[in-house]
Amino acid sequence: MCISVLQNYLLSNEHHIKSISDISVDDSNSNYVCCESSIQTYSFDDVINEVCKNANIDPISSVDAISFCDGWLNLIEFKHSSCTGKDTKSKIKRKFNDTVRYFERIVLDKRFFDQTNIQIRIILVFNPDNNVGYNKLNNMVNQYANRPPADKDKLKTLSDYCNILELCNEFVILYSDEFIGEINKYISIE
Repeated sequence: MCISVLQNYLLSNEHHIKSISDISVDDSNSNYVCCESSIQTYSFDDVINEVCKNANIDPISSVDAISFCDGWLNLIEFKHSSCTGKDTKSKIKRKFNDTVRYFERIVLDKRFFDQTNIQIRIILVFNPDNNVGYNKLNNMVNQYANRPPADKDKLKTLSDYCNILELCNEFVILYSDEFIGEINKYISIE
């Protein structure tokens, strides 16, 4: 039943479908696209802006994109940075929390995800400057030590946050090129 509610919700918002390239444009630099792809999904920022405009309130925090693929509701946030700043992490946490809360309370009519057969995957797609000397060297050392890249390791606090609050079933941190390479796992390509 809840999957049909989610599918109906998505159908009612088809006018907010955009390409990944359009959705992943950096707000502070409209010339920079985090992920180049013509594959399309829902611009959740646009959905939330419409909802809030109709309610005559300021927009709430939301992830950039959503998709429903293979039984997973994917909440996707694009960042053109290392995401390591305290303020940036706080804003990202709020986006994750507000988005999950919106779906549970509004879209699913106060039914929580753990009471449904819908799984949530939060995906943080980021594009740090890994060509800078220190980052490049640090990541090479981590790779040699069979550890995750240093910049991904620094984002573990976001994963810990999502886990402790049980916001999702899976939390994924991907570089832009990794996301594009695995996009069919997260977005239905028709």
